[in-house]
Amino acid sequence: MISLDRFIYCKDQFFASGLAEVIPNGLAQGTFTFFDNDYLLEYGAKDSLHATSAQPIIFIDNDLDYYALQILTKDYDLLLISKKCRLSEILTSLLLYEKQGAYKVRLSLSQSELQVLECLMRGATIDQMVVKLQRNEKTIYAHRNAIVKKLELKNRNALHRLKTWVDIFK
Repeated sequence: MISLDRFIYCKDQFFASGLAEVIPNGLAQGTFTFFDNDYLLEYGAKDSLHATSAQPIIFIDNDLDYYALQILTKDYDLLLISKKCRLSEILTSLLLYEKQGAYKVRLSLSQSELQVLECLMRGATIDQMVVKLQRNEKTIYAHRNAIVKKLELKNRNALHRLKTWVDIFK
């Protein structure tokens, strides 16, 4: 775990030190606290996010984590930024606090797919989703398969990462 001056919490030493070098000192100290998704997955999100009075910024590297955090952090005022962003995009997002456009998903999920994704996160079975979403079983399977394809996951077992996000926000 890397904690630079108590405003960057990151598992990747190179990413953390690079970020510390490029973020203007006045912008970082007390204004923002930076986390990466790997740090939050290992050390927990709820305590980490509540431990700071500064604005939390989370760097993520995949669409699955983006959607999981969008669903789970409705009560938080978070800014999600891609780890692969150019420096100018990171600084623009911070200075203007642009929530829209800070992270760009490759393919957007439909509203129905988002509902299925949220049910999957909560550990619902297909039968429970059929009842809750009032859709037939084949439609639920089709939405789940579309999620796997759009998020470029190897298979549906990769969706188990969603459960990890739910567990750390309990």
